[in-house]
Amino acid sequence: MDRPAGEGHGTSRGDSRVTRKPCLGCAGEQVRTTFEVREMMFGLGERFTYWECADCGAIQIVEPPDNLDRYYRGVGYYAFHDPLRGYLKAYLKQQRARFAFSGRGALGRILTARYGFPKIITMLKEWIAIAGLTVDHEVLDIGCGTAPHFIDLMDVGYTRLTGVDPFIDSEIDFGHGVKVEKRRLTEIRRAFDFVMLNHSFEHMRDPRSVMRELIRIVRPEKYVLIRTPVAGSQAWRTYGSNWVQLDAPRHLFIPSVASLSRLARDAGFEVAKVVFDSDDLQFWGSEQYARGVPMFDSNWRVREPRPELFTAAQLKDFRERARRLNETGEGDSAAFYLRRPASLSSNTGDLTGLGMGVNA
Repeated sequence: MDRPAGEGHGTSRGDSRVTRKPCLGCAGEQVRTTFEVREMMFGLGERFTYWECADCGAIQIVEPPDNLDRYYRGVGYYAFHDPLRGYLKAYLKQQRARFAFSGRGALGRILTARYGFPKIITMLKEWIAIAGLTVDHEVLDIGCGTAPHFIDLMDVGYTRLTGVDPFIDSEIDFGHGVKVEKRRLTEIRRAFDFVMLNHSFEHMRDPRSVMRELIRIVRPEKYVLIRTPVAGSQAWRTYGSNWVQLDAPRHLFIPSVASLSRLARDAGFEVAKVVFDSDDLQFWGSEQYARGVPMFDSNWRVREPRPELFTAAQLKDFRERARRLNETGEGDSAAFYLRRPASLSSNTGDLTGLGMGVNA
């Protein structure tokens, strides 16, 4: 498919009229591009100015709106949907998850053949392989919203799960000690074996302070996982301001591989592994935005491509292209496995003044 007609990057190079802070990734001040991005997930069309750092390649918003909650709760952001489900649906998803994880169960085999592997189980296998995650480890998920994926993890034996998100309405109790607490990252006062941020890091105002907090709350020789969009990807170069992962104004800082690695090392982490995990969203979502079609509206409430816009062959091609880009390190999102060294000491002092932003 040819590059879509649209705004492209919509850039001006080194625009001195834009008042901005130094890069959150490297503290650099050299601008490669400035550009405007429309809010397109819900089709609001409001424009926000972003800039790309010439030194590290990270992308960040020039000025986050004061009323960010309006772009989450105010529009029905999907991360805050009710995670609990009816008995029949829960049973079927449990059987599917157990088969995907263990390979056992006739009903799970049938459901998996029809609907595929649950993404969270595929991710879990990666966490086990890279970070050595076991059912005995204490797991913390930061900025998890209502954490519907906890149910799938519980279905395969993981029950030492805690989530934190300051923007849920109230604490969510899944039973068996599994909870999502209404609190901020800076309010956590104990350490965990595995800490993950599944596409919440890009929503936070101060990534350097976040890294300092993360190394404080992960145990020595254990891992932090950050899954995030990455700047500099082929999708960014192709679609520019229509790139779906910009997600203005919710995404405040989109790191490059270099900038996130630098932030991690500055905080004391070892970057153990980077796994590119992008999918076909980078194509169909960006194509829709370039055509002025939002992700959601009153007639379309699922996070899937609009069937009238793409053929089955095009969608298959998008999936194959995403797989190839991941293999070459050019996908538009990645999982960063950060290991805390054994020798690093922990500071558990009062850090509540760090000024964390959304989902921190």
